[in-house]
Amino acid sequence: MISQLRVLLTRLLAWLINTSPTLVKEIQHQNPKADETEEEKEEEKQEDNAPSPSPSQLKADDSFRNPKWSHDSLLDTTILGTNDTLPDPTLSSLLAASPALKIYTRSSPSFGPLRTVYQLDTAAQPLLITRPVDKTQVAAIVTHAAREKTPLTVRSGGHDGSGRSCVQDAIVIDMRELDHIHLDSRKKSAKMGGGVTAVNLTRFLDTHGLVAAVGECNTVGWANWAMCGGYGVLNGSFGLGVDQIVGAQVVNASGCVVDADEETLWGIRGAGGNFGVVVELEIKVHFLPRMLAGMIAFSISEARGVLSGYQGLLDEAGVPDAWGGGLGVFRVPGVGVVVLMLATWAEESLERGWEWMAKIRGLGSAVFDTVSETSFKEFMEHSGSLGPPGSFQWVEAPYVEKLSTEMIDIIIKYAAKMPDDPACMINLHTCHGVAAQPNKGASFGKRCQHMIAEVIGATVNESSKDEVYTWCAEMGAEIRRKGLAMEGGYINLMRAEDTVDDCFGNDWEQLKALKRKLDPENVFAFAVPSLV
Repeated sequence: MISQLRVLLTRLLAWLINTSPTLVKEIQHQNPKADETEEEKEEEKQEDNAPSPSPSQLKADDSFRNPKWSHDSLLDTTILGTNDTLPDPTLSSLLAASPALKIYTRSSPSFGPLRTVYQLDTAAQPLLITRPVDKTQVAAIVTHAAREKTPLTVRSGGHDGSGRSCVQDAIVIDMRELDHIHLDSRKKSAKMGGGVTAVNLTRFLDTHGLVAAVGECNTVGWANWAMCGGYGVLNGSFGLGVDQIVGAQVVNASGCVVDADEETLWGIRGAGGNFGVVVELEIKVHFLPRMLAGMIAFSISEARGVLSGYQGLLDEAGVPDAWGGGLGVFRVPGVGVVVLMLATWAEESLERGWEWMAKIRGLGSAVFDTVSETSFKEFMEHSGSLGPPGSFQWVEAPYVEKLSTEMIDIIIKYAAKMPDDPACMINLHTCHGVAAQPNKGASFGKRCQHMIAEVIGATVNESSKDEVYTWCAEMGAEIRRKGLAMEGGYINLMRAEDTVDDCFGNDWEQLKALKRKLDPENVFAFAVPSLV
């Protein structure tokens, strides 16, 4: 009951803030705790009396950070042979500005491994790859690139399906060693570097009984995932990735490290790194030591009944905020093609969750069912590592309103044509609950209940890529041709050549104006999404 009241109070406060900020401030000033129940007051009293964690406990140690890449100034920074196009004066200038900066030229033995991104169909060869370890090094790189008019890209995790962090003849800022995590002493928020990955954030927060909203894949860089939307199984309870961002430090187009003001934060929460390199984020964290999670699979022969029954359940009962809502069609080794539910329930009280799971199980005859009481970390260690570490892939990801009869027909049609490669899948993300509520502090555009119909044509075998790409593209085209796609698209799953003007609704012109104001020379031209 307490958790339900909290949700209602949160939504009421959000409405008040959007309608009358002055009124809210007056209410809070007069009696900031007037609406608290006795139970909530007791909880706060216990929190205040609890022993404060030590500074070392609040800071992620190396076991929760990315590996440090070795660097040899002779081997990695020297230009050898004739394949490098980098003028010596350019390299000297950057080294003079930041002598300790790790720079890897194309001659470096580390260049190939560092260049590799999740999308194996990426042929671009950057000019340099840099691995900054602090904000001042990032500032030096941006200053240098702006002065020399050199293309600049930022890599958070390198998991982009189109490989957009790898650009021909650009300087890559590889953020993976700028990955500190510092938890606030009250355990309500955390500050972290721009190179933190979902798996490290999840594992560290678990040691405190906490979670943060993350995506469904462990290796994704958190910053870029969140700043361009941020879908995942915790969205219903806590909101999208953009809703988690409380503050940010940015290296701007002039090469200065600045705290993002509210206008810049509004832009970051949807349009990502267009306004600077985000070197640090402050994000919300949430108390959730235990939850229900697992997978429920049904035979593909039951797909129509399961999918239509699921939509009927949503229409009849609504989507509970705590429900994760991930489902799709997957090829499971040793089992075959199945309709798979990523079944999660994210709230402290699990009784309602078990009741909801019973309804999901009743949709058909389960081939397997792994749902249990667990932690979010344990769930992500299994579900977040299902795909290969890299693949040749094509992704279609239109927004759809619901699982209509026509949409189910298309899913069943293309499930029957799905290539044999287990990396191919049809993945449906449900946006609901807190994630579907308007947020005037974010430029992210799609704020209503909907689904992302993510079709992934992927393979680790280059010889198979034409087959899987064609399958994926044809399904995406049919969804659009039959008028089932909603306006806009999820930027994180789009390609570099896709236009994004309809992804931001009425905020598109305001975003472009902010881009002109904060980055008039388009230093961050290769940021995702492209606003120019």
